[in-house]
Amino acid sequence: MDDDIRLWGRRRRGAPSRPEFPELYPETDERHWYDLEYAGWGIAKANLPASPRDGPAGKRVMCIHHLEGHPYMADYDRGMEREAERFGISLEIAHSEWDADVEVELVESAIKSRPDLIVLAPENTAEGTSLLRRINEAGIPVIASNLLPEAEGHRHCLAWTGPDDWGQFRLLARKFADLMGGKGGYCLVDHIPGSSAFYARKWAVITELARIAPDMVLLDSRATRLRTDLTRAAVEEWLSIFGDRLCGIICADDALAQLGINQALAAAGREDVIRVACGATAMGLRCLREGSLAAITAQSPELDGALPIRVAVDYWNGLDVEPVRYLPIDLVEADGIEDFLLMRQGEADLDLDALAHMVAECDMAGVDRFFGDLLDRFRHGRVLSEEWFRGFSIELLSRLTAVARSTDIPTTSLTGGYEGLFKQLFQQPSPRDTLAWLEGVARRIMATVEEKRHGCLSLSDRIRVYVDIDEHWREPVSLKLLASRFGMSAAYLGKVFREETGRSFATWLNELRIGHAQRILASRKVRAKDVALAVGYSDANYFYSVFKKVTGRYPSEVQGDFKEGEQ
Repeated sequence: MDDDIRLWGRRRRGAPSRPEFPELYPETDERHWYDLEYAGWGIAKANLPASPRDGPAGKRVMCIHHLEGHPYMADYDRGMEREAERFGISLEIAHSEWDADVEVELVESAIKSRPDLIVLAPENTAEGTSLLRRINEAGIPVIASNLLPEAEGHRHCLAWTGPDDWGQFRLLARKFADLMGGKGGYCLVDHIPGSSAFYARKWAVITELARIAPDMVLLDSRATRLRTDLTRAAVEEWLSIFGDRLCGIICADDALAQLGINQALAAAGREDVIRVACGATAMGLRCLREGSLAAITAQSPELDGALPIRVAVDYWNGLDVEPVRYLPIDLVEADGIEDFLLMRQGEADLDLDALAHMVAECDMAGVDRFFGDLLDRFRHGRVLSEEWFRGFSIELLSRLTAVARSTDIPTTSLTGGYEGLFKQLFQQPSPRDTLAWLEGVARRIMATVEEKRHGCLSLSDRIRVYVDIDEHWREPVSLKLLASRFGMSAAYLGKVFREETGRSFATWLNELRIGHAQRILASRKVRAKDVALAVGYSDANYFYSVFKKVTGRYPSEVQGDFKEGEQ
């Protein structure tokens, strides 16, 4: 029986054979653009750093891309930030604002700071190669994202992730031809010249329409730097020159540039002009609802930002990394908005912190409810991105293995060990089988924990044992560090700790440390600042402040309780 959870928009897994001389074909023939469209396929990698195979938690990533403030890239940043937070990765994002000199400076600054990995969205297909080579030669793993470098650039990066612009703009062109009835004049609003999106979102359309709709005529194409004012001026000029011959417009951007198109057409009373665009920002979806766009590409900016982090997680886990990983290809029309939003928002309230807590507490009934609800949710929605489901499954398994490690479950208790579990995950034949297998892993961990402990401690008790009994209070311990060990977010650990103990983790930790400090001060003659270091405070002044707050006395007063001769 077919699986009743449908994964949509599967990524392309290969490339056709390369024509012998692509440059000899005319620009209106898709074979002319082979080396740009399939950049990254079949390229031998050079000097790639080996995976440390120690997982993503605690790693530091620096991302450099071209634009801050644009709706698409703002969502891209949010997607990357959320994904990094979920895996315990420290993330810094810098923007070059389409300035090649600034981009070079940012790359050099990133290299000097020695992060664990760099994500680079190269502004220019050719110039991006030298930047990727520079990072590679510095021994830092790099993932190219969002915009494609030329073929040579792929030699120096672990992988490239982002939208399959060529594939999805051919799909958009076919939809556009259908809306236009296969005839009429059209114009193109292009992406930034020199970027991979410029070539793809222009020539994929032109070559596809030349093949399937020869009666359609390209009137003009214009690069407006995706600005509202410049785009509006271009459309006003087109209306003046072409008049009724202008029947449709394809835009490389569904946000600020599309706003300029809509403004010009509304002012001229030309709402009859058919419009499609690259999406799918909140602004583009709003235009789709209002009818000022007929279709957009289902290009989730959040997933675009999340994807390089997921590839980095695979790399740090020692898994094979595909050289090219595309976003799903699909279109969104007005009647499909709800399904698209379901795909994008489906993960919002999936509480993996709660699952990790239930597994750690051996709450079998709670785990049963979690996986039952999860299956119902996925079956009801029936629209899931393959990339999202894959990333979600990896994250869920990562949380489970983190719980296993935090409870010192031996590798032999889990079939294939920790690394083998990830290989088994990718061998599951369907989404339903994947969920059933993950639930089985959770059950095995709980059974082992039950057997090992003869009864489970609460989460707050486990934290207190780790910090107090194991004497980690001497170290720079924090909720953020504990989150990595226990496989849950710092916010969730703090919330549960307060609920179970009636006070914050910071308050409890300070009281614990000051208690040890009091015993040291009262038992022997020692400098207060040395005591501060001994109990985990690097700042002596802060130690004095906390000591007074907790005890109502200064360290010197407690030191006065020490009596000479009492060694």
